[in-house]
Amino acid sequence: MSFKNAFKLLISKFSYVWVILLYIAVMFVILLSLGLTFLLPVIRSFAAAGIGDMFNKVILSLLNGASLTEATAQLNEILSEIRNIFATDARTFVNSALFIVLVVTIAYRFIMGLYELPLVSVIQGVMSDNAKYGYMAKYVAFFGKSVRFSLVKMLFMTVYDCVMYLIAFGLARLCASFAVLFTPFVFMLSLIVLLAFRYSLIAGWSPAIVVDGKKIFPALWASVKSAFSAFGSLFSLFMIVWVIIIVFNFIIGVFTFCAGLLVTVPVSVFFINLLNMTFYYNRNGKSYYVEGSVFVPDSAKKK
Repeated sequence: MSFKNAFKLLISKFSYVWVILLYIAVMFVILLSLGLTFLLPVIRSFAAAGIGDMFNKVILSLLNGASLTEATAQLNEILSEIRNIFATDARTFVNSALFIVLVVTIAYRFIMGLYELPLVSVIQGVMSDNAKYGYMAKYVAFFGKSVRFSLVKMLFMTVYDCVMYLIAFGLARLCASFAVLFTPFVFMLSLIVLLAFRYSLIAGWSPAIVVDGKKIFPALWASVKSAFSAFGSLFSLFMIVWVIIIVFNFIIGVFTFCAGLLVTVPVSVFFINLLNMTFYYNRNGKSYYVEGSVFVPDSAKKK
């Protein structure tokens, strides 16, 4: 029922998708402004080495019917050239490292993390009171707590994501040594499994803070305990959800030349938070509004 009710809430409160889109747009303007300082020297070095032309040749060769093995060999040449640039050009290496650490890892994760508690509070208003609250008012009200929450979440998720990508790329590289055709499959499967596990662990984190007023670390611990107490159903749910999200965004991105991502990305963000909230309410026996009617979870009926 968590998935079904989350989808109903998504459709009935779709206007919040545009609020999330605006937030993401402002965030990327800020990140781009910060990142250009580090990116411009790197872009110039790559252009001088002809990296862009090499990528174009790979794409054209695939369109002309080149095999996956040939494309992989061409991509390896590009990677070798990039490694050579980093090895011989210290300025390019330092700027790339600073961009990844300061902009992609710290600034992006921190700014993106600030959206969550206000959005969850807005969703709580919809589910608990059938009310519509302004996002900006909640953003201001939760700003102090959001800063602390975002810093803590950034630290935990950065460590988890580093391990996740190391495992995914390690398995893909291992597979490439004996079965190149299965490499993308192994990479995506491991990524989906690890994403589902991550989101299962933190599904109740922000809801516990907003709905029940828990502190940041007790809320995380409560989320982890709740995840393991219903791990099979929750993990399966997030496995399905992440397959849908990846396929949905990929297809829309390809067939709209990425323009459709302006809608599908904020939809995905909103849906994940709705799913977290419906699971939290269902798990804790809390009744909530769905399309104007009160939904009573089975756990509430048993009380």
